[in-house]
Order: sequence, then structure tokens, then C-alpha cells
Amino acid sequence: MPIISGEQIAPDKIRVRSITYTTNIPPNDNWHSVPSVPEWPEVEIGKRPEMYFNPQTKEFSFEIVDAPLTPEQEKDLEIQRLNQLLEDATSLLMEHEVL
Repeated sequence: MPIISGEQIAPDKIRVRSITYTTNIPPNDNWHSVPSVPEWPEVEIGKRPEMYFNPQTKEFSFEIVDAPLTPEQEKDLEIQRLNQLLEDATSLLMEHEVL
């Protein structure tokens, strides 16, 4: 059974910071045993999901927040931008019958 812990934001909201799948954890008021943990949602580049847990209803929720890009993501975005510029230029040249 997963055990979660995190930062208490409000009486009914905990920002999940860790999920442990072991039973060797000593009992603690900051830990909550849950039957399962939901799948993390897919998000776009530059965003990340934050998991929240309501200890009163035992429900999970996610908020999508901004996240810094990794160097690899920055390169991928630059490649996408350059490819779009190339497609636009090619389209204009074909439209004016230069190509």
C-alpha cells in the first residue's frame, strides 16, 4: 500500500512530495496510507503536474504549473521553430513560383 507525505497547504490539501511503497515506515502524522496512487497526466513542454491529496476525502488531484525547460527541450523547441520557418519560406517561394 503506498504511503504519501508532503506539504500541508490547507486542512483539506496536501502537496504530495514523496510516495513510498514500503511497509517499513514508522507511523507518523505526516504520512498517509492510500490504497493506490493515480497516474500522472501527460503535459506539454514547459509545464509539469503537481499532485495534491485531500486527507479528508482521500482523493487526489493535479494542478498543471509552469516548469523550466531542460536543455534538450530548449533544443527541440528551437528545431521545431526553425523547421516551421523553413516550411514557411518554402511555401512562399513556391507560391511566387521561385521554386
